[in-house]
Amino acid sequence: MKLEFDEGLNYECVRCGRSCRDWNVWVDPATERALTGHPLTLRVIEERGAAWDHVPEGTRMRRDEHRDPACGFLDDRGLCSIHRDLGLQAKPVGCQQFPLLLTRLPGDVVRVSASFACSGVQRSAGPPLAAQAAEVERLLQAGATVSRVDGVVDLGQGVEAPWALVEQFEAVLEQQAGGSSAGWAAALASHAVRLAEVLSQLEAGHVLSEPWWQTEPSPERLQRWDTLRQALLPGLLKPCLSAQNRDLWRRIDVGFLGLGDLDLPEWGWTGDLTSWEAWLAVDVRPVAQPEANRIRNSFRFRKTHLTSGGLLAGLLLLWSLEPLYSCLVGLHAWRAGRSAQPPDLWAAQDTLETGIGVHSGNGSLALQPFAAFLSAVES
Repeated sequence: MKLEFDEGLNYECVRCGRSCRDWNVWVDPATERALTGHPLTLRVIEERGAAWDHVPEGTRMRRDEHRDPACGFLDDRGLCSIHRDLGLQAKPVGCQQFPLLLTRLPGDVVRVSASFACSGVQRSAGPPLAAQAAEVERLLQAGATVSRVDGVVDLGQGVEAPWALVEQFEAVLEQQAGGSSAGWAAALASHAVRLAEVLSQLEAGHVLSEPWWQTEPSPERLQRWDTLRQALLPGLLKPCLSAQNRDLWRRIDVGFLGLGDLDLPEWGWTGDLTSWEAWLAVDVRPVAQPEANRIRNSFRFRKTHLTSGGLLAGLLLLWSLEPLYSCLVGLHAWRAGRSAQPPDLWAAQDTLETGIGVHSGNGSLALQPFAAFLSAVES
């Protein structure tokens, strides 16, 4: 097994306790057995009525999203009492693994990245990620969660390609992008349109064995891409909202299409799209751009674009990261009443990762319909 580390990330725990709040903490069977009857567990039972919830997906820590959104094993300082009293390896394997994200590629290669929902990762605290090599090997032995890219890769619409061909495509894509933000935006748009055209011509179940990227899409097809991307940003912003309200979603669509005011009450923004775009251009994008590049590079490294419902949906995801991240930075800054500052960058990274990143399936759910629509348009 070969480990490859995301060179754009540094990490060490800053003891913030934020990873133990606002999402489900899953408990592996061995940890549940070891903690059953322990005084720490009895305390949680006394306070919450039970330590765990047994659901069809598995066993998770008991919590209430409204009254008790944090793990019940946190102490009065917001730190893990299991770790404090029993040590790191007594915690559930998922807790031990956070924020590390592992992806196994063909050839027994494991990519090691980390979640932008972690305060340490956001702040680039500590040594390079490669310093976690021994810990990664231990976690793999302990049953860590590992995403997988198989020898045959889903391109979308039921069409597949061998991993070796996808590797060739990714090398071409990176070369054409040239490392710049504008280069990546243009290359991703061009290849998304071209791949959509190819998929529209093939039947589900087809395994593509020849390069599909060798011809450029026509200007007319790229112009149709502009229509799609006007809907893509609000489609991905919706999973990042705390309130899931269809009337609000409709108003967001209307605002981003320029057909009415843009209404985002969660962040205190109401106004026309032109004013919003001007605010982003002047006060947000210059500050957000370096971090947007780091996020895109990390998502590519961990192969999120190959595990988000097909390569076409993944290309849409990579293209959307910069405008969506800038939008989220701007919203957090606006709510705080200031130009974009580091805390707004960090808050936006957390919102992005938990809204459409690996900590939810929302990215795939939002992107797959757009990928299907783009293929239908190109048919």
